[in-house]
Amino acid sequence: MKTPLTTAAYDGQLERVKELLDRGANANGDDEPKYTDEAEGCLTNEPYYTPLGEAARAGHASLVRLLLDAGAKTSIGETTGTRPRSSSPRSAVTST
Repeated sequence: MKTPLTTAAYDGQLERVKELLDRGANANGDDEPKYTDEAEGCLTNEPYYTPLGEAARAGHASLVRLLLDAGAKTSIGETTGTRPRSSSPRSAVTST
């Protein structure tokens, strides 16, 4: 299950993401459920989804920039082992 921030990021809801961040939602998805099943080849103790990863996956460049500006880290992997930089449009993410 995704948190409201991660869901809004994936759905491209810019104003909702801004509102949630203003209310203290964690840009890194630290409040996302962690996946800990090594048997399935997933990373352990990593968020199942992250707001930045979902925004990047869905191609929402403005949300990617907003989340980066809010402190989201590109070094956090999701259970698939992908990182936001590897799944985002080139125009959305640059080195920070």
